Amino acid sequence: MKQRVAKGLTQTEAARRASVSLATWRRWEADPSSVREKTASKCEQMLVGGVAAGMGDAALRGVLTAWGDSPRLTPRQAWALSATLGTWSDLYLKPWIAEPRDPLHDVSPFCQFDLRVLVLVGENRAWVEGVRRRCDVLAEEIEQGFCPSTGRVRSSTKCSSLPR
Repeated sequence: MKQRVAKGLTQTEAARRASVSLATWRRWEADPSSVREKTASKCEQMLVGGVAAGMGDAALRGVLTAWGDSPRLTPRQAWALSATLGTWSDLYLKPWIAEPRDPLHDVSPFCQFDLRVLVLVGENRAWVEGVRRRCDVLAEEIEQGFCPSTGRVRSSTKCSSLPR
């Protein structure tokens, strides 16, 4: 607690930077042995070196740094969004575009959609390629700390600086 207060952080802010819930942070501050070892390590690393301390992956450190002070997303949420978009692009859409064995409505993420949404798309590979490229762009923007842009306009404004 002394380290957190010395850094001028509230429990809420410290929990967000460590990518843990407020309840978990409070339990850890009260009794570090009351949480999992991995969770305790995340809390300790945040206090010792800030948001990205102790992380081995440069991309993950970049996301943690870029989203560490954002009121919109936690670093964990930003990383999950970016990873999900990348997974859709690389593991589902790219193989389907190369060789569409299954109907598009059986391919993730489209298998989650109401079929009426896809009625105009059909099996249009060009449209799916556009979706795949957009997933890649959004994943990269999120990794760099930018809010996902709308349409073709890429915003260079960080989410943390946008009004609530």
